[in-house]
Amino acid sequence: MRITWIGSLLLVLGACSSPGPTGPVGTMGPQGEQGPPEERGSNGLPSDPCLHPSEPGCSAAAAALSCKALKKTPSFVGGDGTYWIDPDGAGGKDPFEAWCDMTTEGGGWTRVFSVLAPATDCVMGTGYTADPRVRSECAKLSDAVINQLATERIFYTQVEWMPKLFTRYTGVLSSQGNAVTTIGQVVTQESYTAVQAATPSYTPKYSGFILFSQHDWYEPDTQLGSRASSCRFSLEHLSTSGQRKDACCSPDCSIFNHGWMTAYVK
Repeated sequence: MRITWIGSLLLVLGACSSPGPTGPVGTMGPQGEQGPPEERGSNGLPSDPCLHPSEPGCSAAAAALSCKALKKTPSFVGGDGTYWIDPDGAGGKDPFEAWCDMTTEGGGWTRVFSVLAPATDCVMGTGYTADPRVRSECAKLSDAVINQLATERIFYTQVEWMPKLFTRYTGVLSSQGNAVTTIGQVVTQESYTAVQAATPSYTPKYSGFILFSQHDWYEPDTQLGSRASSCRFSLEHLSTSGQRKDACCSPDCSIFNHGWMTAYVK
């Protein structure tokens, strides 16, 4: 080894010895701050509005009592689509996924019924038939769950591409043949605001007034406050196989529409 001074710089020339062993790994530092949340895409699929299971309504653990309760949750920012709900609350039956209409008349509507008319082979009893989230020929939640969800005793129905029709009633909804005796008094209007302001004062007299049926075959349509242009459900044969389930689209029910019929409550 030779040592040489160049000005104030000391040079050490010669062979270097081999490096020593690697030292132990140091302890991990503290976790960094969480990054900003991802923005919700404007063109996401309406059937899958959730970004994370922890969001309200986006998992069984985060289920709301209903679409209406979910809509009122301060941290909820979603739109129309499928969400988890639990109508009887913790400790009751398991939560399930439901289709929520979060835009019509303030949102908070739960789809509880779906039929592809004429649905001749469709038979619905008081229990669960099939999942009404999908475009189905014959699907509804159980009468018990429907009535749990219908806290305002207001439902709206729609035949695809036709205006919505809103009904307010004083009793309970039923799929049984004697539903005319359980629904109480009714009033039907073409907006949520109008039906809220109206007083249910008409007592259905015809036994065909079942579940979401919105006309009385042998009474003037004006009794229900609806126009013929807003197709009303014809469900008198809801529990009978081989009979059509249609939408009555004229004052005397001489014109029927086929297509997708859905019903929502809140």
